[in-house]
Amino acid sequence: MPTTLTDAFDALGYSARNGFRFERMPRIRQRALLNAGSSVSEPFTVCRLPAEGRGNMGLYRIDSAEVSVFQKVTTNTREFRIAKALMPHQDAPCHPRILLCAMRGPMLHIFQEFIGEDPRPISPEAYAALACDFSAMATRVLADAAPTSRLDWLDSLTSRKFVKDLAHSTGRDEGSVRDALNDIIAQPRAVVHNDLHSSNIRHRKDGSPVAIDLGGVGWALQGAEYYRLLPKNLTDDSDLDRFEQTTACAAERLGRPVGTIRRAAFLAAAARHARFAKLRRGDAVREDQALACAARAL
Repeated sequence: MPTTLTDAFDALGYSARNGFRFERMPRIRQRALLNAGSSVSEPFTVCRLPAEGRGNMGLYRIDSAEVSVFQKVTTNTREFRIAKALMPHQDAPCHPRILLCAMRGPMLHIFQEFIGEDPRPISPEAYAALACDFSAMATRVLADAAPTSRLDWLDSLTSRKFVKDLAHSTGRDEGSVRDALNDIIAQPRAVVHNDLHSSNIRHRKDGSPVAIDLGGVGWALQGAEYYRLLPKNLTDDSDLDRFEQTTACAAERLGRPVGTIRRAAFLAAAARHARFAKLRRGDAVREDQALACAARAL
């Protein structure tokens, strides 16, 4: 079943179990503004933003005289649960303040502090600090709410066919390849952002970076989030300078060997390619990329 339909049915079921609510949208938006510090009597304006990404049905900026609020209308129940779990934890600087999570019929609405619209370049040190801080917070706060789907994706990498193909491409025997993959998969795990690319890193007015878009947050290998710094098409001569600099900074902050962080990232990239290859009914390009990334992890 296509992902969009799966999300829609999940959202419908979630709303049905929790009771359909049909509160007027202006009233819901006013409550979000109040939680952000606005006055109850202040008028507000609403601007629709371009909507991208899985499950997003509408993105809005809501402005009053004092504050601005970001509203996401979604069918992604996983993101909605993550946002609800984060609501009591407003002091973490690595994610936006969650102001309100509301249901309106089968649609889910997440309101959070509005952070600058335009992404800015970020240094490897700042990227690693943000990723590590977010993961430390998320592992502590979201352990029960975060899904394990990214860990489940790794199962495809230990299938008989994948191990055989990887052994053939690397010139190693199947037994050693399987053992190496199992060793990497057994590495420490953590709740990570999983989608920390440039568009999902914004900056507050004081210049501090913030990780937005919580739709991919979940359990993964510690260090897996750095797969986003790898090129989409990995080759033997790919430029990996930024990936290597950032993972070196992360390893230092975590007190772990840099090789384990990089192997987790390569394997996360391999699992993602393998999943998309399967969803697209044997996409040969994705299959080749899965093998290329897994080979780098060994």
